[in-house]
Amino acid sequence: MTASIPAQVFGLTSTQRHEFLKFPDVDDFVLGRYYQLSGSDLRLLSDLEDPIQKLGVAVLITVMRHLGRIAMTLTIPEVVLSEVALQLECDPVLFQTYQKAWKKHGKEHTRQVKNHLGYVSFQIHHRQELLQFMHDRAHHTDMWFPLMVDLVEELRRRRILMPKIGVLESMIQEALVFARNFAFQILTMGLRDNHLAKLDALLLPDPRYRKGKGTTLGWLRDLPVKASGKNVLKCLEKLKTLRELLLPWQPREFIAKNRMDKLTREGRTLDTYQLSDFEPMRRHAMIAVILMDVEETLTDRILEDHRKIMLGSFHACEKEHLGKILSHKTTITESLNLTYTIGKILVAAKETGENPLPEIEGLISWEDLVRVMEASRTVTEQKMLDSLHLLKGQYRKFRKYARKMLASFEFQASSTSEDLREALEMLAKLGRKRKLPEVVPVSFVSGRWERYVFTDSGIDPVYYELCVLNELSAALGSGDIFVEHSKKFCDFEAYLLPRDRWRASLKTFPPLVPLSFDEFWEEASKGLREVLVATDRALKSGDLPEVRVENGQGIVEPLKREQELADAAEAWSEVLYDMVPPIKITSLLLEVERRVKTSKVFTHLNLGNTAEDLHLLYSVILAEGTNLGLAKMAQASSRTEVKKLIWLHEWYIREDTYLAAMAELTNFQLQQPLAQHGGEGTHSSSDGQRFKTAQKAEGTGVFNGRYGREPGLTFYTHVSDQYSPFFVKVIASTDRDALHIVDGLLYHQSDLRIEEHTTDTHGFTDPVFAITHLLGFRFAPRIKGMKDHKIFTPEKMDFEVLKPSVGGRLDVELIRQNWEEILRVVTSIRAGHVTASVILAKLSSYSRKNSLYRAITELGKYYRTLFMLSWWKDPELRRRSNWNLNKGEALNKLKKILFFNNLGELRARDVTNQAKRASGLNVLVSMVSVWNTVYLQRATLHLESEGTVIPHEILQRISPLGFEHINLTGDYVWRQEDLPLEGEFLPLRLKKK
Repeated sequence: MTASIPAQVFGLTSTQRHEFLKFPDVDDFVLGRYYQLSGSDLRLLSDLEDPIQKLGVAVLITVMRHLGRIAMTLTIPEVVLSEVALQLECDPVLFQTYQKAWKKHGKEHTRQVKNHLGYVSFQIHHRQELLQFMHDRAHHTDMWFPLMVDLVEELRRRRILMPKIGVLESMIQEALVFARNFAFQILTMGLRDNHLAKLDALLLPDPRYRKGKGTTLGWLRDLPVKASGKNVLKCLEKLKTLRELLLPWQPREFIAKNRMDKLTREGRTLDTYQLSDFEPMRRHAMIAVILMDVEETLTDRILEDHRKIMLGSFHACEKEHLGKILSHKTTITESLNLTYTIGKILVAAKETGENPLPEIEGLISWEDLVRVMEASRTVTEQKMLDSLHLLKGQYRKFRKYARKMLASFEFQASSTSEDLREALEMLAKLGRKRKLPEVVPVSFVSGRWERYVFTDSGIDPVYYELCVLNELSAALGSGDIFVEHSKKFCDFEAYLLPRDRWRASLKTFPPLVPLSFDEFWEEASKGLREVLVATDRALKSGDLPEVRVENGQGIVEPLKREQELADAAEAWSEVLYDMVPPIKITSLLLEVERRVKTSKVFTHLNLGNTAEDLHLLYSVILAEGTNLGLAKMAQASSRTEVKKLIWLHEWYIREDTYLAAMAELTNFQLQQPLAQHGGEGTHSSSDGQRFKTAQKAEGTGVFNGRYGREPGLTFYTHVSDQYSPFFVKVIASTDRDALHIVDGLLYHQSDLRIEEHTTDTHGFTDPVFAITHLLGFRFAPRIKGMKDHKIFTPEKMDFEVLKPSVGGRLDVELIRQNWEEILRVVTSIRAGHVTASVILAKLSSYSRKNSLYRAITELGKYYRTLFMLSWWKDPELRRRSNWNLNKGEALNKLKKILFFNNLGELRARDVTNQAKRASGLNVLVSMVSVWNTVYLQRATLHLESEGTVIPHEILQRISPLGFEHINLTGDYVWRQEDLPLEGEFLPLRLKKK
């Protein structure tokens, strides 16, 4: 192993460290399991005559048995002392006397207790043994908290007394460095000198790129924006270059997926000059990581661009088709009017028995009637009713690149799409030849395609190829066709833990539901049955006065008093904000930094040290969060050079450091008394906010039902019940919000313990109901038009009031058949083998006939039914969901105010910098929220000192996201002298009495 390479170090937060150092909560179960003295304990204590020593040693025994620690290093809860003293029939106060005499007997008593329980003190050889254990854990995660949990648990299992926490932190740090080095070694061990030389050559200037001023690596990573045949060919050329290099695809399989994903994210932030500074092994490993990521990205981009070109062609045909129909408007109108009039004449003639011909001849001549009929026949020909007849004119787009694209991939297929795979292979082999073989695969040609592919003269080669290309896009989306070295279009099995190994992961990630479906369903169906019957009975008896069922729809009345409380909260909010001192945004950031020390998480990518120049650091964060950009920030900030800002931005600002900063701010907010009125950090909501992008979307084939072709991206943000934004993700505006809900719940780094999550209708699907509950979260969306959604029963049931709202029985057998696969999906998410958004996107793209997709949807209907019944009967649930969604809306309002530069348009073109902008904005919002909370809290305390107490139900509605008192514009000058003294505050604005 080569010299160690610094890992990105954050360590435990102060809150997390406190969790390990404090005495844990104790309940009756813990007292019963650990704090009952056994016969052997009493025999050891019988040698002690002094009741003080007897109680002291008894506490030593029970605490060491429970926690693997020496009791004297902890503050022992009264309930523990009372429980132990009760068994010895002595006063628990005696323990205080024992503590005072600890130096006299402590060492000997500790030795006796250790021998009695089989514990040993931590020694240097234990460190080496435990490091071996930690190496395996560190391969899978960089998260300090779970690693510390595993290490402390292993100390207990091996009966080793817990040393100082600093010792354990140093072990985790060493294990993380080892895991990184191990990954680098694996990635480079199969590469010979000539291969390594080729990798280094990628960092040299390339005449093909930026007139020789750019490198080959830069050329490979620079992807075109627009989806076109010309750009697909450019991507294919890059893909060919990559495949000529020996990349460590097979060795990569020996690296834990979480670790590989971490390296991939890091690689996306690295520029050529940064790679050049790395020592050889790390440089070569990271280049390999970057190249594998680029190849996967190129593969996805080529196939996705093909889909967009296909969609764009269909759209063009529909537009042209509509134009042709409108050009026949006169003929169509004349024909319809004539048909209607003649119809009236015929109906009247039938009633009277008269001959209709004279009246018809008086209406129109036979020559004109034949003319109108002929014109109508032309308009109503089949091809005129289907835009597909125009697609042949779009073929030239596909002719440029399609066959070369097909020849560049080795497509694989499920059994149902084998015929399509053969067609793809056949077209690839034809190259530029236009004539098809006499026999070609055709089982996939169906529906409207048949009349164009199968003609009287045989198979139309152009329509056949267009049909194959269209079916390719559909099959890639559904997972029936897949390719290697792709993130989006790989085999579905690659997303999940292997079938032969996933059960082994259950030891680390035990399921939250029984492994046996029958065991799960016995309890689940019983509960659902009882709730259904109880709800039907309550509706009948009028015990749910705010709910009624009309015409098969469950209608819920609006919550009472909400508007009254909201108006009162708005009035009190105005009073409180009038007391908050005005402040410049620069001073606000510096004051929050002084209180939270957020800067400590912004570490150098290579060296691991923190950013020293706070003014420079916060200039960058402010430039991101206000959408000003680094160049303009340099102009607006005194004595700041743009090169320095770029340097700090490249080395210290990353998605993971921003995420850690959000966590620090969220943890600080968690401890604030005013914030705790809003909640305990156990509830959250998420919502998307769309920002326009500067680049054009023409030709991309992307269409959004709400925004059309107006280009834009969505910042999808998770916010806690204390107004803390703790996770953000940049997603396409075409993405369904529901795909990204679980990511924020699982991958944030804060101390929040989310139990319930709320979204609006865009975040709701039945599969999300299933996945969130199986991961241990309550999902409580505010569903628009909930009255139109049906509930489901475990079997056939009769109801008096609920009957019109029942949509049928759950397909229990379908869930049973797929139960193990459902648990494998959930375990794969929990183990970090796949992110929740990726697997949900894949499942949602599957054919509705897919068994696993239908089973997860069916399970989601079960959880949604329980939720809807709870929504009807629990006004507190409805109120809580509304509150939390309102917090997200207030957050979006502040984000729009802060992100005001450059017309609020997102002008960063690459995904990495777009993500940085979103994260910088979230950090800025969070710092405003923290500062406001501190001063609103002081305002409430001042009012209380004068005898005015604001009720809890009002305080919980006071938002810390006000901005009128914050100066966001002007020169950004950082003045420490404008800040209050350490530990003090700016004076409130108080009106003279």
